[in-house]
Amino acid sequence: MGIGIKTGIMALAGNAFSNQYSVDFDGTDDYVNCGNDSSLQPTDEFSVSAWFKTNVVGDTGRNTIWSKNYFRLRVEGTSGKLHLAVYRSSGQLTNVYTPDGTSYSDGNWHHAVATFKQSDINRYKIYVDGALKAETTGYNSPVFASSHAFQIGTQNLGGANDMNGNIDEVAFWKTKLTLTDIQNIYTDGPNDISSYNPISWWRMGDNDGGTGTTVTDQGSGGNNGTLTNDAAFTTDVPS
Repeated sequence: MGIGIKTGIMALAGNAFSNQYSVDFDGTDDYVNCGNDSSLQPTDEFSVSAWFKTNVVGDTGRNTIWSKNYFRLRVEGTSGKLHLAVYRSSGQLTNVYTPDGTSYSDGNWHHAVATFKQSDINRYKIYVDGALKAETTGYNSPVFASSHAFQIGTQNLGGANDMNGNIDEVAFWKTKLTLTDIQNIYTDGPNDISSYNPISWWRMGDNDGGTGTTVTDQGSGGNNGTLTNDAAFTTDVPS
């Protein structure tokens, strides 16, 4: 895999925070394995935030951004819609799609947040670039307890579901982020989100110097990721 072109580095005055790396996935078998620690298994509430960019405009594949097999977010085929799927402990499946007419398989960086809170009327939500794009009531039961690892860039189902593009700044909470939180995280660009207390926060090369195969967890969970197959750090980042 080649090294990408750096499209931007976020550096905040007085903060010393910079975003210099993402991870590039080839769409075949690349992923980041973050393990199956109990801290990564939600029950009645979760949020996952990530920046992503597809390599192929109008890609016909299903570009998975992150998954734990029984809940995951991906860019769906030629439509380019975001698709959140959550399997429930009751054995039922809820699917949520962003509306027709907007493709996120456009070769540009986007910020996506998926949230679930069982006690809400509209339990499932997808936010893109700081705005709520889809929500639904869905089934009312906890998230299915998955024995699979939390993975970035794949869905444990083979090449048709692997990311062909870049992913950056992935974070996981066992709580639901507020709209204000989500808008701030997006508006500030890739930034220091430690004040939001993520359980896991994989910076995708930053804090690891963009070398090696470890993606250090900057959250409280200690769930370091491992670059698997040809997944590689690159300097193509959101600007």
